Amino acid sequence: MKFYALLGLLCLNTIAFAQNWDYYTPFQASGPVPGDFTDVYVNKYQRGVQTISKTENRKSRRRKDDFYRKSEYFINEYLVSGNVFFGDTITNYCQSIVNKLIGDDKTLKEQIRVYSVKSPVVNATATASGIIFVNTGLIAQLETEAQLAYILSHELTHYTENHVLDQYIEREEVLNGENAYRKSSYDEKMLALSTYSKSQELEADKKGYTRFYSNLPYNPSAPHEVLDILQYAELPFDEFAFPKDFFDTQYLVFPADYHLEETAPITAAADYDDKGSTHPNLENRREALGGVIPKMLRDPIFSFLRMLLGTAVKLPAMSKAASIFCSGNIHWLYTIPSCSFVTILTIATCGSLLPRLCRLCWFIIMKETCIR
Repeated sequence: MKFYALLGLLCLNTIAFAQNWDYYTPFQASGPVPGDFTDVYVNKYQRGVQTISKTENRKSRRRKDDFYRKSEYFINEYLVSGNVFFGDTITNYCQSIVNKLIGDDKTLKEQIRVYSVKSPVVNATATASGIIFVNTGLIAQLETEAQLAYILSHELTHYTENHVLDQYIEREEVLNGENAYRKSSYDEKMLALSTYSKSQELEADKKGYTRFYSNLPYNPSAPHEVLDILQYAELPFDEFAFPKDFFDTQYLVFPADYHLEETAPITAAADYDDKGSTHPNLENRREALGGVIPKMLRDPIFSFLRMLLGTAVKLPAMSKAASIFCSGNIHWLYTIPSCSFVTILTIATCGSLLPRLCRLCWFIIMKETCIR
């Protein structure tokens, strides 16, 4: 009887997850058209100019004016290109995540708008006006909401730190040989631009995690997972088992020796030369993230305990408590002698949320005191 019940559940599961083309809906915009699509370019440009302080010197005001004139024109053309969508499932989903990341900051929440872009490029972009573009090529590569949330946190930081405007001003100073770049050669200027851009990316990685991402109970390993995905994202193929009889029919069979016994492993470098790149290489980004994400938080057992304690526990609180009570011992679960994992699970799962956390921390303190 149990066998047939299990078989029935498996059949229902298969039906539930099978693609049903009768209910297929194309990727398209829907609902009211946002003002970003209907407002004229001049109004957008003037709104940007109004943010320029009159106390700034003439050169600075002129450059910022140029920035808004050029950037708003480009964004306006991009919005009406036919590749940017609003009101679709992806856009609404991304916007909901952004709203959660922003939290109670109503001003920032009103400034940020997210739109999906029909593009195979694995990328997301933030603008100085508060628009975040998320490519469908990026969505296709990601595996979890936590990974998407970290990328959106990264893009939010680009906006809150005025990275786009600052990079334009820095670029003008470098190319015109002003200030510290007066005697710089062309190669030195290009290197300076690359270095400045990479510093902004590292800042977005770190501040995106500390200001936005860590305030929600997302997996602390997701930022590193994102870098792993980006490492292989540009490859035009995926690695999976290919059945050797795929092309076989009752009239045609491929001989066994037509198939390779082994194939070359798929590789992609993480520590490539990024001297002329706008982004730091992935190895440098991993190292930078390691400075803000404690190794303990990336431990699978820690993630499991977070799940047991409840998703309402925020990462900063968990990180702080673990750091204080463990006295810097990042592998406390492994280094506690006679530590019964069943005992920890019993302590972690009994009582309400706060008592569970207190009991777990007390248990750790007692064990650490005993072994020290």
